[in-house]
Amino acid sequence: MLKNKKLLVIAAGSYIFGTEKITLDVIEGLKNKGHDITTIISGWGDNKFPQALNKIGIKYYKLKLGWYYLSKIKWSLDSLVHYPSAFLKFFSIRKQFINHIVYTISFRQIILLWPFFKKNIIYHVHDSHSSSKQSRFFFKMIDKKVIKYIAVSNFIKNDLEKIGLNPNKIETIYNGTAILNKQDNVKDEEYLVLGIIGQVIEKKGHLYAVRALKQLIEKDLKIILKIVGNGDSHFISEIKNFLLENNLSQNVEWVNFQYNAADIYVGFDVVLALTITEEPFGLIVIESNMQGLPVLAANKGGFLETVIDG
Repeated sequence: MLKNKKLLVIAAGSYIFGTEKITLDVIEGLKNKGHDITTIISGWGDNKFPQALNKIGIKYYKLKLGWYYLSKIKWSLDSLVHYPSAFLKFFSIRKQFINHIVYTISFRQIILLWPFFKKNIIYHVHDSHSSSKQSRFFFKMIDKKVIKYIAVSNFIKNDLEKIGLNPNKIETIYNGTAILNKQDNVKDEEYLVLGIIGQVIEKKGHLYAVRALKQLIEKDLKIILKIVGNGDSHFISEIKNFLLENNLSQNVEWVNFQYNAADIYVGFDVVLALTITEEPFGLIVIESNMQGLPVLAANKGGFLETVIDG
């Protein structure tokens, strides 16, 4: 058990989605245990993450440390332009963190700041990586400096073992969530309300949801689909075009991302968790269950550990 340690938390923090929500909970929990915490966050984003840190009284530095993607040329060029200044900024403040334990949620910042770290890293792993040659290479590189991996599910633990990491360095700790006050859920007596929540990006399965909606409407069932969240504008246009072509727009309600988790679920009958890749954990399942809502989830990844079938 850590006792009154100095901790450097390296968090992306561009926006607040599932991983960032968990990271904020971890930071607040460690602070409440008496640890001295400083955070490195992204210099990009909507400013919600630093606002949340201010609310719980956590010191932070913004660094524009971006990763590089062949599929995202503009993003990669922006990252490259800002890398020297981010590196120098960390160089100028690094003496504050020489004796700190480093807690991170991504290998990317560790690679970008590689010379500054000793064998003092705790890596909280929220995604699977074994299928990527690049990720496997970088994991084996940073493994020399990692003292413990925290896997969000046994699925992720097994994935890390596939990379070749020492199982004794990996521990599964399931994600949790603050106790949500159950909302008065006024049901629509005429329509069955389905909800899909999270980033509106292809891997989250929104296209499967609207295709299923089409089939249900064709069976003369009265269905409303609520899509809660923001995301990729091109993908959102693809969904909206599908709805227009199939005369389904009136059966879909778009709701911007809600930061108060309990407010998200008001009026829902069933929550859809349709991630088409291997879902690492699925925080949405836990939050839905706390609201007394059933979840229809994809049969893969961490969902197998958070959903009781039937």
